[in-house]
Amino acid sequence: MAAPTDGLNPIHVPKRGLCGSNAASVCAALIAVVWIVSGTAKLLNLDAFREIVLAHGVIERGTDSVVFLVPVLELALGITLGLFGGSRQRPRASVTLASLSVVSLVVFTVYLSRVPAEVLEAVGCGCHGAARLERVDMPYRHILLVTNASLIALHTPLFLTIIRGRMNTTPPATVPSPSSPPSTPTPR
Repeated sequence: MAAPTDGLNPIHVPKRGLCGSNAASVCAALIAVVWIVSGTAKLLNLDAFREIVLAHGVIERGTDSVVFLVPVLELALGITLGLFGGSRQRPRASVTLASLSVVSLVVFTVYLSRVPAEVLEAVGCGCHGAARLERVDMPYRHILLVTNASLIALHTPLFLTIIRGRMNTTPPATVPSPSSPPSTPTPR
């Protein structure tokens, strides 16, 4: 790499660890995939998703609107999170999308907590449309809570990257280039 003509090379410290931009980008991509798969699965079989939502018995009015809007919003959130999530160049977009994603997960978790356990066992959560987990040795509600808590935790690098980016507003430090003589101040 050639040295700049002003004789100074910026010190580049790669961002690593939990709050590095690479980790945030990977987490944003994983979360985006979850939202896209979830929304697509629901849209591919809206009738099955509608039946699941009706069987839950939580929403009394507007079921058809909810059944259509939820997967559309999931797809939109997934696509935009995939494009802009974890971006230090667009911190407001990143933090807004991550916040919307976390709020959505919390809303879905609260919704599922209102569904009777026996109904969840019988028809599933509808999280990925008609697709559902096969029987496991853990209560279905616990699986959903662990899954959603894990997804919420996966947002942590996104928020840490934004916080770190806002706190680190000073320009990078510079050091003299080995190929140039040190500069001396001119007397006034």
